[in-house]
This record gives sequence, C-alpha cells and structure tokens, in this order.
Amino acid sequence: ARPMVNSGRLSKPCLYPVSAPDDPELPVTSRPGAVAPDAPLAEGWLSERLGRDFCLLALGQTAPEGTGLRILSPDLSDPLRHRYLGQSMGAIYLIRPDQVVAARWLHPTVADISAALEIAWEGL
Repeated sequence: ARPMVNSGRLSKPCLYPVSAPDDPELPVTSRPGAVAPDAPLAEGWLSERLGRDFCLLALGQTAPEGTGLRILSPDLSDPLRHRYLGQSMGAIYLIRPDQVVAARWLHPTVADISAALEIAWEGL
C-alpha cells in the first residue's frame, strides 16, 4: 500500500488569504490560497515534482513562453483532471515555493503571469 499513500499529506491544510487571478470555472479545491492538491503521477507524486521555487503547472495546454519560470507539464490522469481541471480542458497554475496555488487561468498571457508573480512575491 505504500506506493498508493503519500503519508506527507494526510491532513487538510488551511486556506491562505491571497489576492490573485482566479478562474471560477476551475475546481474549488485548487483555488488560489489552497495548498496545491497532491496527485499520483506515473512516477511519484505531484508534490515531489513541484519543487521549492515558483513554477507553472501546465495541464492540458502549453504554458506561455518567456516567463522565466520552470514549467511542469505532467501527463493528465483522472486525479489531476478532477483536482485541477474539473470540466475544463486545460489550465495554467502558478505555484509558490511553499506549494500554495498563487494564481490560475484558463488562457494566461506572459503579462498575466508576470503580474501574478509580482503579487505572489509580495505575499511571501
């Protein structure tokens, strides 16, 4: 059972107050201010791949080039779809170094991401 349970994430954390871009079409569990929901990947867990720096989580679409951020584009699985996309076909998430969702969009521009990154830095 060990490969199926991430013992580092057995509790439900609080929601941090953030002022960030949000698309209400995306699931409430992955809204800005929430700790990025973990999900199993083909090899390991999403939380292990997010790292300790700002990154873009690109799900079902390509992230805009030129942000200077590391881009993580895992293969979509049912848990990822459920926790991050809901009924949407794709989304881009800005994840903080503490693995809190800083912002999320259906179709962001580089300017959108840069503005959200600036706001996120102020909140740390």
